[in-house]
Amino acid sequence: MGLDVTFFVEGLPRAKGNHRPCPLGKAVPVVRGTRKYYALNDLGVRETTKGLGPWTRAVEAAAIMVRPKHPIPDCPFEVEVIFYFPSPKKPKHPTHHIVKPDPDKVARAMLDPLTGIIWKDDCQVADLIVRKRYGDTPGARVRVVQVTDQQELF
Repeated sequence: MGLDVTFFVEGLPRAKGNHRPCPLGKAVPVVRGTRKYYALNDLGVRETTKGLGPWTRAVEAAAIMVRPKHPIPDCPFEVEVIFYFPSPKKPKHPTHHIVKPDPDKVARAMLDPLTGIIWKDDCQVADLIVRKRYGDTPGARVRVVQVTDQQELF
């Protein structure tokens, strides 16, 4: 049997993928752990999502607690994520979160930090199921399963 881990990341889920043009060679803030420093921008864009750094660190910390002891496999993975958001006072739908952030952007902010912890690269995710719900505790419940050639989702 291959890898099959489940973990919960506490905190308000954040989106990734909102970029803003930034002049090449301009110093932009970079946060690594608790240290903040400035580095030259060589990409021409910068991430604009507020709170992404703490969310990324929370994802990494939760994944490190369940990561496998053996080397990271070079195989496909199936990922199921349920993002829980605080419920507004009068939601249009009592359980389903149908406002921003977009599911693909919160999924990206979940998958990228798992690189080097659960898999070598997030391109190894062959199947991805994303759900957004309202819940008492904001966060994300994540299940990662190593897929064999014989397994099919449907």
